[in-house]
Amino acid sequence: MISSSKIFSNVLSIVKAIGQWLRYNAQTNQTAIVALVLSIGVLYYGFYLDIYKILATIWTILILEIAIQIYKYWVGSIRFSGAFNALWGISFFLRSDEIIIYILAGALAILWKYTFTTQEGRHFMNPSNMAVTFCLIFFPLIVWTNPLQWGIYSTPEKTILIYIAIFLLGALISTRVQRLMHIPIWITTLSFFLTQAFIFAFFTEETTWQQALIYFNPGFFVFIFFMITDPKTVPWTKIGHILHGMGIGILFFILQYYINENYSNLLALFCMTLFLPFIWKLESKQWLFGLNQAHILQLGILLIFIHLFAYNIYQNWFPDLIFDNRCRQLFCE
Repeated sequence: MISSSKIFSNVLSIVKAIGQWLRYNAQTNQTAIVALVLSIGVLYYGFYLDIYKILATIWTILILEIAIQIYKYWVGSIRFSGAFNALWGISFFLRSDEIIIYILAGALAILWKYTFTTQEGRHFMNPSNMAVTFCLIFFPLIVWTNPLQWGIYSTPEKTILIYIAIFLLGALISTRVQRLMHIPIWITTLSFFLTQAFIFAFFTEETTWQQALIYFNPGFFVFIFFMITDPKTVPWTKIGHILHGMGIGILFFILQYYINENYSNLLALFCMTLFLPFIWKLESKQWLFGLNQAHILQLGILLIFIHLFAYNIYQNWFPDLIFDNRCRQLFCE
């Protein structure tokens, strides 16, 4: 008969092993933290998830992940962190009444992750962002996204608490990635947020605190802490992070003139990552004053975006964000 002390010792060993695993694996940290944020939303904030659709997604992702890892690497242990990160991204941002859409999105995320990956392990586009964007574009009548689910119908106290939880957990994953992978993803987060806050304050028609809280809702911060900061789909230099975050922020305000505002952040990230292969290739090529050729490319892209935004302001005046161009399709009438 096994003694209670032996059971306790075994449990303690398992807990220590899990702690070491989380301590030294940034991707596992991200998986655990995003799962915690999602659980808080489901349990306390009415964040809707259909369990059957999630199960269909996770089985699709896990089966493909296992099959591809065995086929490509024949490793002794299967790593699921990337698969679960794709699942969380799809769970946060994809909505449809059709279960086949979730199966398709899960398959696209995993196949994209392994097909368009550099030798250093970088992904050409965030896999879950690519999958959600693909479904939004090609199935606009049955697929949508709803960033206003978080806290919009909650009490002020509950809304403040979810903001605190997202900020603390987002800061935790940013510091872990900085320490374990030496990638300053917090710079992209801060750059994107400051760009959006500046434009919102000075170049939109909504400038009150009430309107700001509707726009900068908890779903917005889930996006900036846990999607645009995927450490495998960002530049690797600090200046590159600043320009990357600014580019996504400005491109959102350009896109919202033409498409559903709910989709504009997702598509802005999608479009910015199209430039990543060129940025990665040029990051090692130095230029002048501490800049490399990738920074010059990013500055050029940023200047084009600023020009396009100014042109749209000239043609259509300041954007009216909150209820102006939102619906359940890519293009609103």
